[in-house]
Amino acid sequence: MKKIYGSNLQESPEDGYDLTLSIPRDSVPAGDVDKVAERFSFLKRNVLSLPFKRIFTSVANKSPVAGITRIQYRDDESFYIKTEGDRAIVVYSIRFRDLDDQKFAKVFLQEFADARKTMRGVPSVTFSHREPPLELQGVAGVETGDNVGFVTFVLFDQHLIANNINRTINLVQIFRNYLHYHIKCSKAYLHDRMRNRVEQWLQVINRARPEVEGKEKKLMSGKTFVRK
Repeated sequence: MKKIYGSNLQESPEDGYDLTLSIPRDSVPAGDVDKVAERFSFLKRNVLSLPFKRIFTSVANKSPVAGITRIQYRDDESFYIKTEGDRAIVVYSIRFRDLDDQKFAKVFLQEFADARKTMRGVPSVTFSHREPPLELQGVAGVETGDNVGFVTFVLFDQHLIANNINRTINLVQIFRNYLHYHIKCSKAYLHDRMRNRVEQWLQVINRARPEVEGKEKKLMSGKTFVRK
């Protein structure tokens, strides 16, 4: 944090907090406002990046770290990082509040698996429901339940080299938000299609005119009849 934020990082955080940043109003040059805003908006990313960077770097340097690192980033959700030979494994436990969200997530993540068949050098992505994946077998405190899913990323050495490590960290960290964003977009799209279809049906109903009973009708041959 000191390396990233320098003098903006207070030596003594405010009461009840672990870290405090201060930005003197007149200390930011006019041309650097956007850069400073971006740097401070990445605070959460920078805090969470340390375990990722430590473990990913150890794999890239052929000296993997033993054990599993757990980060509880929400009250009832965590992610786990471990090494396995020349690869790093990241497992997200995600608690879905809605049963429909589970269905959408399963379909969405299946697309990840299918896309990997036609793309080279991409991470392996798997999704499991209720039961933790094999990578978490025997790990204490893993959240389970009918509304809990696990997303597992297997990252290979090409994702962890110095040129790619920061981008990999950024993409892995925002995955949960990325997933829920697309779930909400999918639900909004379906609701929009349903509303449009209902409007079409209402237009058909409004244009329909009931036939009057007893009205005389004529056939192509010229004969007439009355429908009763």
